[in-house]
Amino acid sequence: VDATFNAETDGWVGGDLLQEFDGKLLVAGIYTSLTGTPRGSLARLNLDGSLDTTFVTTNYADRDAGYGTHFYTIDPTPDGDLMVGGWFTNVNGQAYNNIVRIENDTYTGPA
Repeated sequence: VDATFNAETDGWVGGDLLQEFDGKLLVAGIYTSLTGTPRGSLARLNLDGSLDTTFVTTNYADRDAGYGTHFYTIDPTPDGDLMVGGWFTNVNGQAYNNIVRIENDTYTGPA
């Protein structure tokens, strides 16, 4: 156990993806906050477990207000974008049903 890695959530994590280009960790699941900061079930952590505030994903529409948005899987594409799957109806104000591609310029992906 790495005692320097300090992250916690108010829900559960269902999927994660280690970014090889910078070692940061994308975390998907069912939660409303990560490391004490509001986040809509998709966030990125720094190497020490602190929240990476440069990765901001907001305004998720919940399918079920009782449970919030669910993100289950994150997969990189060859060009550095992210494919995210789960249980949601929109991402950042745009309508999407359960799968979305997040472009790497949105989250500072590899050059």
